[in-house]
Amino acid sequence: KESLDCYMKNNRSLELSNIELTNESNAKAKKLELAEVNKRNVEKELSSLSDEFTRFKLKAIEDDTKLKQKIRDDRRKDKNTIKQKDSEIYSLKVRVDEMDGAIESERRDRKRLESVVANMRRTLEDDLEAKKS
Repeated sequence: KESLDCYMKNNRSLELSNIELTNESNAKAKKLELAEVNKRNVEKELSSLSDEFTRFKLKAIEDDTKLKQKIRDDRRKDKNTIKQKDSEIYSLKVRVDEMDGAIESERRDRKRLESVVANMRRTLEDDLEAKKS
């Protein structure tokens, strides 16, 4: 009978150990399942962030390209504007030189005319003097 009691106690002890191991195993399986779910969620989030980063990077490259093109276009416009202004300045200088030449020519003509008028006046005065005498 004692051996049967001992056997029953050992059997009960083994059953309790088995239940405890099963509970631990189930708890570990649940933790593993939760870890797998967390891993998938993290992978999804990482993939989403990677996609977002790629979109951001592509947008930044596109914006950079547009900005560089705008800078090139602005420089080209500025160069054309400078060339146009230089051309206008040159045209104005040519006109000023032409006007200076015309003014100088008119001064010479005026001096010549004043000289001719003075000579005519002297001649007339001389002629009047000669007639009076």
